[in-house]
Amino acid sequence: DYNKIYQISEGNPFFLSEYANLLLKGQKFTPLTPAIEAKLSLKLKQISSQEEELLYYLSCFRNPPTLKLLAELMTLKIEETIDIIEALCQRQLLFEATDEDEVLAIFKQKLMAHFCYSRISLAKRRLLHAQIAKTMEKTTNLISCSKKIFDEMAYHYQEAKQPLKSLYHHLNYLEAMLQFQHELFPIYAQN
Repeated sequence: DYNKIYQISEGNPFFLSEYANLLLKGQKFTPLTPAIEAKLSLKLKQISSQEEELLYYLSCFRNPPTLKLLAELMTLKIEETIDIIEALCQRQLLFEATDEDEVLAIFKQKLMAHFCYSRISLAKRRLLHAQIAKTMEKTTNLISCSKKIFDEMAYHYQEAKQPLKSLYHHLNYLEAMLQFQHELFPIYAQN
């Protein structure tokens, strides 16, 4: 339990003290205590509606999305998306990282991502996950895409409560994994 608490708090003294108080009072552990929610909501007080929308999209992802995908989701030019991300980076909510040639947007605190996701209604969550999955399908070359992308699309369709599409992409993911395993350990036919 202590490792889980430390991972969730990411070493933040305020979060750790809140969790320690929970444990001392004998209460059930929840990542978002009222005091933590209040502190995180203060950080989101002065953001614009576009910045809030970007945070909501970003909180739906398990793995950080590319700026290109975020721009496509928000139907903005890449330059406008970069401006929004820079503003959120200056507020210490996000940071940018690179993966190969792509720039990714990532929450500075995982708890902030959890908080943003918890603020989205269930209906809107399903809608956002469906939009993400459809946009990923539209912008990705499904023939040559990585198994990681198939897994991500399956996850978003699953969260959008579209089980057939989720199953389709999960099967593509498994097929790509098996192909990779076959390349590692080829099976030779005996004649």
